[in-house]
Amino acid sequence: MVKKKCIKVRKSEAEKMRRKLEAKNLINKDYCVSSDDEYVYFPVKGSTDRTEVIEREVREKNRKPKSLKDFLEGKVSEEEMENLVTSFDLIGDIAVIEIPSELEDKEGLIGKAIMTVHPSIKTVCKRKSQTMGEYRIRPVEVIGGENRTETTHSENGVKIKLDLNKTYFNSRMCNERKIVADKVEEGENIGYFFAGVGPFALVIVKENPSVNITAVELNPGAYHYLKENILLNKFSRSIKPIQGDVRELEGFDFDRVIMPLPLSSDSFIDSVMRNTHEGSVVHYYSVGEQPDYFEGPIQELKEKIGEFRVLDKRKVLSYAPGKKEVCIDIELV
Repeated sequence: MVKKKCIKVRKSEAEKMRRKLEAKNLINKDYCVSSDDEYVYFPVKGSTDRTEVIEREVREKNRKPKSLKDFLEGKVSEEEMENLVTSFDLIGDIAVIEIPSELEDKEGLIGKAIMTVHPSIKTVCKRKSQTMGEYRIRPVEVIGGENRTETTHSENGVKIKLDLNKTYFNSRMCNERKIVADKVEEGENIGYFFAGVGPFALVIVKENPSVNITAVELNPGAYHYLKENILLNKFSRSIKPIQGDVRELEGFDFDRVIMPLPLSSDSFIDSVMRNTHEGSVVHYYSVGEQPDYFEGPIQELKEKIGEFRVLDKRKVLSYAPGKKEVCIDIELV
């Protein structure tokens, strides 16, 4: 209980007074309205010209924190608060956040804070390292909530099941997947390289079920979830999964190829050329640098392909200071 300014009013006039105070935004909603046998006491904020204002002990409401910093105020030092990373990736019901080394001893508290502010989040994980290994996995560690790294993510009308420690998945590519899906035409035969758990294919088929997609993935963990997601979304007629190396792909004639492997897509251009034809469209992802983020990726394509026509080019995500992941849409000639 704390002492606060309150307006004292007889119970018979309380409802009328409440409406007046709310109209002027004078009620202090951080504290509870109280009463006795004769009077009601409204905690007020700011100045008022009423003579019935008194000091009275009132109970503070259980106020839900509005932000991560709001929850942590008073629980971490000012210096620690400056190092706090407040943004996180939301994948299904799992939040994934960066924990600076200076705050590692507070990671449990940070996990609790995120779940308190966002009740729909059931698990909080911290990133343990950068993307690594042949399968591009960026491992995570649970720091709060349910002890699991598997979840089902919803995006663009599809469901995507995955395990964060078994496959690569970037929820921030949601808009990019929709952009590509909107470019696809009816009945296309599409090659989806480095398919992971299948997000591009799922979004495309959701919008255009007439297509046929060959989704190729090397990682057995990701391939497991790719097959699950095809069944989960009932897209078996439109998506054919293949577990294997894109370099070994032979005998296809794709109208469109999607290559979401920004750091080494240029190493797989030979496979693209073997399995496409004049007029095929390629969505080529790479990392470009300032001042012209597209110059380097376009030069990579010229060295591997020679002639082509640029249909579109766009910045997709920030990658590092002075670097961005970009996509170049080209038509083979």
